[in-house]
Amino acid sequence: MPITFLIDVNNAFLSMHAAYLLQHGYETDLRTIPCIIGGSEKSRHGICLAKSYPAKAKGIKTAMTIKDCKALCENLKVVSPDYSIYVAASRQMNRIFSEYTMYLEKYSIDESFLSFEGHDLLYDDYIALAYEIKDRIKKEIDINVSVGIGNTKYTAKMANNGCNPDSVNTLLTLDEIKEKMWSMDIRKLHGVGSQIEKKLRNYGINSIKDIVNIGPDFMKNIFKSNGSMLYNYCWGRDTSIINNPKHQRTMSIGNSHTNRWNITNYEDAYNLITTLCETISARLRNLDRRSMLISVAIKNTDFIVKRKQSKLKFSIAATSDIIFHAKRLFNLLWDCETPLRHIEVRVGELVENDLPQQLILFEEDQPDDRGEKIDNVIDELRSRFGAQSIVRATLINSGYRAMSGGHPGGSDIPNMRSEL
Repeated sequence: MPITFLIDVNNAFLSMHAAYLLQHGYETDLRTIPCIIGGSEKSRHGICLAKSYPAKAKGIKTAMTIKDCKALCENLKVVSPDYSIYVAASRQMNRIFSEYTMYLEKYSIDESFLSFEGHDLLYDDYIALAYEIKDRIKKEIDINVSVGIGNTKYTAKMANNGCNPDSVNTLLTLDEIKEKMWSMDIRKLHGVGSQIEKKLRNYGINSIKDIVNIGPDFMKNIFKSNGSMLYNYCWGRDTSIINNPKHQRTMSIGNSHTNRWNITNYEDAYNLITTLCETISARLRNLDRRSMLISVAIKNTDFIVKRKQSKLKFSIAATSDIIFHAKRLFNLLWDCETPLRHIEVRVGELVENDLPQQLILFEEDQPDDRGEKIDNVIDELRSRFGAQSIVRATLINSGYRAMSGGHPGGSDIPNMRSEL
């Protein structure tokens, strides 16, 4: 029987942030005091993205405004989000997961699926393995996770939904599905949104067992193919597979940013291009890919877009190579006078990292092999100490942050999807 884990970080953003601060000398554990992640305490703007359990006890809920949160708890500590911390923690967790199985899917920044199909000779007790992984995450990263174990991705997800913090839950047999899952409210059935929930309740269907009792024909007549899918989910049936991004065909990788101020000089433009390329090259290395094509697009203050692309003689992955070719295309696009507000860099025609390539003697633009080795060291250091632990000298006091997608003076929010 194939075994699948869904491992989910408890109270993700706050736990990751608290662990990071403790590792860097902060004396108070944010998880033990009334604290939220979100917005700015000075401006009192923004919403609550994550909350500690003491804050939850005060009535604070996710998506509340900072002002409303403060009204419920005067001594509430507000911490602005730093997505570089969360991305680094996510990467560190998934590196640990990859030591146990090659079938790994990052479902979100704080959730991952692990498949152990064909691993029966390696592991004879998957529950014990789940506790081992959970305890290792706690020891090495200082965050708590919950592990849902099922024989499909769906049952693993539902097992995790019914899991207490820092614990393991299983939905491996039909008896467990009937006992643990069927008594759940229909809101708990993954795939039931607000509109479907409303329709189901209008028909007097309030629990997962009610869907089982009503039968597949009724569900199909009312909700078409979605109805059949939901009915099968109630029995734990799911044919989806683990989608490891390293085994998927990625066509291109890009990053762009709309600036807060007009770009009127090369130094400003080059700094933005540099931080965009840092993120792109890191994603290339994470996918074990190289690029044979690069494109650059610019948008001026009149929203006029210009774009150029170039086929490369050699496949590249080093940050220095991508920056070099991006600047070269940018120089061909910009007239040095028209103010710009937006720059995009994209690489395409991706090939395997270990694919041989024919080099040309006396060619100046050879791939920077030494640069790739340096990039790998920088990746490791940033994964351990944060994206801002190593910053290029050109970005210091420039208004741009390393690996931030050009988001000046703020968090890495615009880069979340590109990072993951």
